[in-house]
Amino acid sequence: SILCSCIQNLDYVKYDLYEQDYCVSKDFLGDNEFISFNKILRSFGVSSAKFNKLAPVRRLQSIMNLDSLVPKDKILEYLNKIFYLDALVLNEDRLLNNLGFIKTPNGEFGICPVVDNGLGLLSDIRDYPFRVNLIDNILRVKSKPLSNDFEAQIRLIKNYYDCKPLI
Repeated sequence: SILCSCIQNLDYVKYDLYEQDYCVSKDFLGDNEFISFNKILRSFGVSSAKFNKLAPVRRLQSIMNLDSLVPKDKILEYLNKIFYLDALVLNEDRLLNNLGFIKTPNGEFGICPVVDNGLGLLSDIRDYPFRVNLIDNILRVKSKPLSNDFEAQIRLIKNYYDCKPLI
């Protein structure tokens, strides 16, 4: 949460440490509903398995085709900020289930705040044990959902849609 607060205009969910075991957030939805990219893509006939077989640029196009719900520039800004954040904290858990839109009771859609950064900073010690050299652990982290390379995801957004980089 502290790092998210440093990214200009980033809407994020604040988490608090609970009994030093896990983090929790307050209900950020209220009367609204979170609709994941995974759920929306499935409704258009694109399963997770099908999505994962697509080339990275086709994955991005699949997400951008959701612009009937939210304008493309908003989706791009959202993904751009999240992918920079994920690269910074080495978050390997940016699945289609924790990217999405907020649907209001009157049926309008908006961008969801950034949620679920829990597997960043090599926090899964089963996958990234302390006994392994730090650099080796860092090099083993794979990004999601467009590519398994953090820089490639950022380049894809920047090059394909000519976004302004954050840094």
